[in-house]
Amino acid sequence: MVELYCSWCKGLPESTEALKLIKESELFAGIELSNTDGQADKILEAGLKVSIHNPIREFKMTLDNEKFIQVLNTNPKIIDSCNKSSLSFVSFHTNYIPSLDRTIPYSRVLKNTVKNLNELDTFFSKQILFETSCGFGENEYLPFSESMFNCTSPDFAKKILSKTNSGVLIDISHVISSASAHKLYNNYPKGVKDFFLDYLDACAKRTYELHLNSTKLNENGFYKDTHSKFVPTKKETQLAFECATQAINSCPKLEIVVLEIEPKLEPIAHAKLMIKQAQLFVKTVKF
Repeated sequence: MVELYCSWCKGLPESTEALKLIKESELFAGIELSNTDGQADKILEAGLKVSIHNPIREFKMTLDNEKFIQVLNTNPKIIDSCNKSSLSFVSFHTNYIPSLDRTIPYSRVLKNTVKNLNELDTFFSKQILFETSCGFGENEYLPFSESMFNCTSPDFAKKILSKTNSGVLIDISHVISSASAHKLYNNYPKGVKDFFLDYLDACAKRTYELHLNSTKLNENGFYKDTHSKFVPTKKETQLAFECATQAINSCPKLEIVVLEIEPKLEPIAHAKLMIKQAQLFVKTVKF
């Protein structure tokens, strides 16, 4: 059974009222966070499950970094936090495309990512997931380099899966944004939805988790990853739900869908909004 998880916000684990609202809604099984300071314990005590995502976040480390394992080795709290996950897996960011050094060859990015994922298998008894990368464009983070194109392509995921035992966290908005960037630079001949289906074809059999929110669509038809809330009348929300439906029906190992929405509200308002968003999602996607 696929479960629904709520996004974290500052102060949420400490707000007993907000956690109670989330639990009593019976829509969310748990909350996803990057935990290194005991926040997971508070969520577990409230009767909710915990998904640990990107627990190395405070060190701004991603899987393409040559020092990734070194940082992990010298910070046992990261490993401890991962062991608190209620799930069979923990997930890590592949890379941050905006900050990816455009001079680093794609071959080295791939090599570092594969090496780090294989070494992570020695740290945990849980399945390790890598999150799909996010491409930008439309006069932001330009110019697109070879590494940036390749790291946001379905072929990048294929290569990682062929060289590791890792699973995948498909961030639907990351893939949609990447599709826009590839189209912007004439690197993909078909539509945004086709690009997503190509990505799904590469990853579906080893996908354990989905991140879902609404992108922002500008006047030029360019989708940007913004972690925005769902608005059913908007094209970008409709696309997100279409892709989510396709993924849920195509990924046999899928365990959770995380509504990774960041409205930047205080905990109780966040909980109330997330409940409404979950109701809309469940009604629309037949989750």
